[in-house]
Amino acid sequence: MKKTMLFASMMMLLLVGCNSTGHNFNTQQDSDGEINGHEYVDLGLPSGLKWATCNVGADSPEEYGHYYMWGYITDCSNVDCSDDNCKTYEKEIKDFSGNVNYDAARANWGGSWRMPTLAEFKELKNSCTWTWGTINGVVGYQVVGPNGKSIFFPAVGCRYETSFYDRGSGGYYWSSTPYGGYDNGAYCFYFDSSEVYVGSSNRYYGRTVRAVSE
Repeated sequence: MKKTMLFASMMMLLLVGCNSTGHNFNTQQDSDGEINGHEYVDLGLPSGLKWATCNVGADSPEEYGHYYMWGYITDCSNVDCSDDNCKTYEKEIKDFSGNVNYDAARANWGGSWRMPTLAEFKELKNSCTWTWGTINGVVGYQVVGPNGKSIFFPAVGCRYETSFYDRGSGGYYWSSTPYGGYDNGAYCFYFDSSEVYVGSSNRYYGRTVRAVSE
């Protein structure tokens, strides 16, 4: 039987205060350089991790980019995102950050780019200030690091079966970390206008990827 609902009972809510009143952010976003042709920002995080300025498959911070089922390296924007078509569903797979066979960031961007782990999304959430607003009319969060530099996460929504959901109102980003003890799930980063949190999801949902690098 298909599990069409998110794992709400397993959701690990890590809430932050958010501004429900939208802001118009500067279209000129921060950049500290490039890695293998893709821009990054050093937000001054405790780990020193660098975050890409846009999603995999996008050319600017406000573009949505490509959608991937968990563990997929090819764009699933035009396919049926369902358990029947997900090769990682009900498979025992360890955290694959940096593994070119499963990691969409490493496979598509190369170099040292990789998908963020659950712990790295937690660090981003806890170390930064999150403000809801728009860039060029695209809704999402401006994320300001401890050093005052920022990146933008558009509200990309997600894909289930052959349709998109919550585009323009919610953000759904994959981590590389499987949900422990449950081979159908993996950890994701979620947000809407009122909260930002980390939780788990069925692997067959199409979600976007934001790359990181040391």
